[in-house]
Amino acid sequence: MRKTAGITKHSSIKEKKMELRYTELAREMCGHYIGPMPVQSFLDDFLPWNKEIPQAFRDAKISTIRLNWLKCVAVTPEEKLYKQYNLAFAN
Repeated sequence: MRKTAGITKHSSIKEKKMELRYTELAREMCGHYIGPMPVQSFLDDFLPWNKEIPQAFRDAKISTIRLNWLKCVAVTPEEKLYKQYNLAFAN
């Protein structure tokens, strides 16, 4: 069976064929996706804190500057991406 998700580049599809493509992709994903789930619930269930992490660290709020660096990651080219992460997570 051929999977729609891997047969063509996304940019190579003509606009009039997009609706058909979306329908095929949705059919393939049926039964493989659970959601929506609130972000905090996801983090608590699948990425819980290590019990050794101090509560003070858990309760600390990220600075506005670091938060802005993280927001920039979404529009940063990959070759500059890691510098953004380092700036956001450095001491």
